Amino acid sequence: MKEDGLTTLAKMFKSRENESISSIGIGTVMSESPLTVAFGNISDLDQDDLVFAQGLENTLKSGEELIIMPSSDEQTYFVIAKAVTL
Repeated sequence: MKEDGLTTLAKMFKSRENESISSIGIGTVMSESPLTVAFGNISDLDQDDLVFAQGLENTLKSGEELIIMPSSDEQTYFVIAKAVTL
């Protein structure tokens, strides 16, 4: 049975829902106070969602990029280091 255009469109939208971020990636500090970080399709990670490598927690500035690894359930995000390009 051939799908109609609306069914195809609905399936496309459904496939985009809850896009999983399962690997290490780059996040961006959106705000220093209160601290918020964007990572993938999530734009509002805060201190309750983040675990920092020692020494990073009080040094972050807006616009800085971070190396982040999500936990397997994507409820906690580990900030490993600042991302720096040379």
